[in-house]
Amino acid sequence: MCMIRFDPRLVLTTPLVVVLAACASIPAELTTGGPFSPTTPLAAQSGEHNDEQVRWGGIIIETTPLPEQTCFEMMGVPLESNAEPVRDEQILGRFIACAAGFYEPTLYGAGRRVTFTGRINGTEKQKVGEYDYNFPRLEVSALHLWPKQADLVYVPYYDPLWDPFWDPYWPYYYRPYHHRR
Repeated sequence: MCMIRFDPRLVLTTPLVVVLAACASIPAELTTGGPFSPTTPLAAQSGEHNDEQVRWGGIIIETTPLPEQTCFEMMGVPLESNAEPVRDEQILGRFIACAAGFYEPTLYGAGRRVTFTGRINGTEKQKVGEYDYNFPRLEVSALHLWPKQADLVYVPYYDPLWDPFWDPYWPYYYRPYHHRR
Protein backbone atom coordinates (compact mmCIF):
# COMPACT_ATOMS: atom_id res chain seq x y z
CA MET A 1 0.00 0.00 0.00
CA CYS A 2 1.32 3.41 -0.98
CA MET A 3 0.99 6.23 1.51
CA ILE A 4 0.97 9.80 0.13
CA ARG A 5 1.54 12.58 2.61
CA PHE A 6 0.33 16.12 2.11
CA ASP A 7 3.09 18.72 2.49
CA PRO A 8 1.81 22.33 2.80
CA ARG A 9 5.24 23.75 1.86
CA LEU A 10 4.93 22.11 -1.53
CA VAL A 11 1.57 23.77 -2.11
CA LEU A 12 3.04 27.20 -1.30
CA THR A 13 6.32 26.91 -3.20
CA THR A 14 5.11 25.33 -6.43
CA PRO A 15 3.15 28.39 -7.67
CA LEU A 16 6.10 30.63 -6.77
CA VAL A 17 8.50 28.50 -8.82
CA VAL A 18 6.11 28.50 -11.77
CA VAL A 19 5.69 32.29 -11.64
CA LEU A 20 9.43 32.94 -11.40
CA ALA A 21 10.16 30.55 -14.26
CA ALA A 22 7.64 32.39 -16.43
CA CYS A 23 9.33 35.77 -15.90
CA ALA A 24 11.51 36.79 -18.80
CA SER A 25 14.78 38.44 -18.01
CA ILE A 26 16.72 41.09 -19.91
CA PRO A 27 19.89 39.82 -21.63
CA ALA A 28 22.97 40.68 -19.55
CA GLU A 29 24.59 42.89 -22.17
CA LEU A 30 21.51 45.16 -22.22
CA THR A 31 21.44 45.82 -18.46
CA THR A 32 24.75 47.69 -18.13
CA GLY A 33 24.97 51.43 -18.59
CA GLY A 34 21.61 52.37 -17.05
CA PRO A 35 19.56 54.17 -15.92
CA PHE A 36 18.04 54.67 -19.34
CA SER A 37 16.15 57.75 -20.48
CA PRO A 38 12.57 57.22 -21.72
CA THR A 39 13.33 59.40 -24.80
CA THR A 40 12.02 57.93 -28.06
CA PRO A 41 13.64 58.25 -31.49
CA LEU A 42 10.86 60.66 -32.54
CA ALA A 43 11.59 62.93 -29.57
CA ALA A 44 15.35 62.76 -30.24
CA GLN A 45 14.89 64.09 -33.81
CA SER A 46 14.93 67.62 -32.44
CA GLY A 47 18.54 67.25 -31.30
CA GLU A 48 17.72 68.33 -27.74
CA HIS A 49 18.41 64.93 -26.14
CA ASN A 50 22.12 64.62 -26.93
CA ASP A 51 24.29 62.53 -24.61
CA GLU A 52 21.35 60.72 -22.99
CA GLN A 53 21.74 57.02 -22.24
CA VAL A 54 18.91 55.05 -23.91
CA ARG A 55 17.81 51.50 -24.68
CA TRP A 56 16.19 51.40 -28.10
CA GLY A 57 15.14 48.50 -30.24
CA GLY A 58 13.49 47.82 -33.50
CA ILE A 59 13.62 46.26 -36.92
CA ILE A 60 16.66 46.57 -39.16
CA ILE A 61 15.99 48.41 -42.42
CA GLU A 62 19.58 48.43 -43.70
CA THR A 63 23.04 47.43 -42.42
CA THR A 64 26.08 49.38 -43.67
CA PRO A 65 29.59 48.19 -42.72
CA LEU A 66 32.12 51.06 -42.60
CA PRO A 67 35.93 50.87 -42.04
CA GLU A 68 35.76 51.21 -38.22
CA GLN A 69 32.12 50.52 -37.41
CA THR A 70 28.83 49.11 -38.66
CA CYS A 71 25.78 51.37 -38.87
CA PHE A 72 22.21 50.09 -38.75
CA GLU A 73 19.25 52.04 -40.10
CA MET A 74 16.45 51.05 -37.75
CA MET A 75 12.69 51.34 -37.46
CA GLY A 76 12.17 51.91 -33.74
CA VAL A 77 9.39 50.02 -31.97
CA PRO A 78 8.42 49.73 -28.28
CA LEU A 79 10.25 47.19 -26.12
CA GLU A 80 8.70 44.46 -24.00
CA SER A 81 9.65 43.97 -20.34
CA ASN A 82 12.60 41.77 -21.38
CA ALA A 83 13.85 44.51 -23.79
CA GLU A 84 12.73 42.56 -26.87
CA PRO A 85 11.23 44.67 -29.67
CA VAL A 86 7.46 44.24 -29.85
CA ARG A 87 6.05 42.72 -33.01
CA ASP A 88 3.50 45.46 -33.41
CA GLU A 89 2.40 48.18 -35.79
CA GLN A 90 3.35 50.98 -33.39
CA ILE A 91 6.40 52.86 -34.70
CA LEU A 92 8.55 55.15 -32.55
CA GLY A 93 10.49 56.62 -35.48
CA ARG A 94 13.66 55.80 -37.36
CA PHE A 95 17.18 56.04 -36.00
CA ILE A 96 20.74 55.14 -36.93
CA ALA A 97 22.73 52.99 -34.51
CA CYS A 98 26.50 52.69 -35.06
CA ALA A 99 28.51 49.99 -33.29
CA ALA A 100 32.29 49.58 -33.32
CA GLY A 101 33.54 46.65 -35.39
CA PHE A 102 32.12 44.58 -38.21
CA TYR A 103 28.69 42.97 -38.09
CA GLU A 104 27.81 40.62 -40.94
CA PRO A 105 25.07 42.24 -43.08
CA THR A 106 23.58 38.86 -44.03
CA LEU A 107 23.14 37.93 -40.35
CA TYR A 108 22.09 41.45 -39.33
CA GLY A 109 19.87 41.82 -42.39
CA ALA A 110 16.65 43.66 -43.11
CA GLY A 111 13.72 42.52 -41.01
CA ARG A 112 15.74 41.22 -38.03
CA ARG A 113 14.99 42.55 -34.55
CA VAL A 114 17.77 44.15 -32.48
CA THR A 115 17.97 45.99 -29.15
CA PHE A 116 20.72 48.54 -28.48
CA THR A 117 22.01 50.46 -25.49
CA GLY A 118 24.08 53.58 -25.95
CA ARG A 119 24.24 57.37 -26.03
CA ILE A 120 22.41 59.70 -28.38
CA ASN A 121 25.03 61.54 -30.40
CA GLY A 122 23.29 64.22 -32.45
CA THR A 123 21.24 63.80 -35.59
CA GLU A 124 21.98 62.98 -39.20
CA LYS A 125 19.90 64.17 -42.15
CA GLN A 126 19.30 61.54 -44.85
CA LYS A 127 16.68 60.91 -47.48
CA VAL A 128 13.89 58.39 -47.07
CA GLY A 129 12.62 58.20 -50.62
CA GLU A 130 12.39 61.88 -51.54
CA TYR A 131 11.78 63.04 -47.97
CA ASP A 132 14.57 64.60 -45.86
CA TYR A 133 14.49 62.73 -42.56
CA ASN A 134 16.34 63.78 -39.41
CA PHE A 135 17.75 60.52 -37.95
CA PRO A 136 18.86 60.51 -34.30
CA ARG A 137 22.29 58.86 -34.14
CA LEU A 138 22.96 56.30 -31.41
CA GLU A 139 26.54 55.41 -30.42
CA VAL A 140 26.08 51.77 -29.39
CA SER A 141 27.67 50.37 -26.25
CA ALA A 142 25.88 46.97 -26.42
CA LEU A 143 23.49 45.20 -28.76
CA HIS A 144 21.44 42.01 -28.80
CA LEU A 145 20.18 40.28 -31.95
CA TRP A 146 16.93 38.45 -31.24
CA PRO A 147 16.26 35.04 -32.80
CA LYS A 148 13.99 34.81 -35.81
CA GLN A 149 10.41 33.97 -35.01
CA ALA A 150 8.16 32.06 -37.32
CA ASP A 151 5.06 33.92 -38.42
CA LEU A 152 1.88 32.57 -36.91
CA VAL A 153 -0.33 31.10 -39.57
CA TYR A 154 -3.97 30.30 -38.97
CA VAL A 155 -4.74 26.79 -40.13
CA PRO A 156 -8.47 26.24 -40.00
CA TYR A 157 -9.80 22.98 -38.68
CA TYR A 158 -11.51 20.96 -41.36
CA ASP A 159 -13.66 17.96 -40.63
CA PRO A 160 -14.41 16.08 -43.85
CA LEU A 161 -17.51 14.47 -42.31
CA TRP A 162 -19.07 17.76 -41.24
CA ASP A 163 -21.30 19.71 -43.60
CA PRO A 164 -22.72 23.09 -42.52
CA PHE A 165 -25.76 22.65 -44.77
CA TRP A 166 -26.93 19.63 -42.79
CA ASP A 167 -25.94 20.83 -39.34
CA PRO A 168 -28.96 22.36 -37.54
CA TYR A 169 -26.69 24.03 -34.96
CA TRP A 170 -24.42 25.74 -37.51
CA PRO A 171 -25.55 29.31 -36.77
CA TYR A 172 -25.12 28.85 -33.01
CA TYR A 173 -21.44 28.01 -32.74
CA TYR A 174 -18.27 28.67 -34.68
CA ARG A 175 -16.80 26.19 -37.09
CA PRO A 176 -14.61 27.08 -40.08
CA TYR A 177 -16.77 27.27 -43.14
CA HIS A 178 -15.93 24.96 -46.01
CA HIS A 179 -16.50 26.65 -49.37
CA ARG A 180 -17.78 24.45 -52.14
CA ARG A 181 -16.49 24.96 -55.66
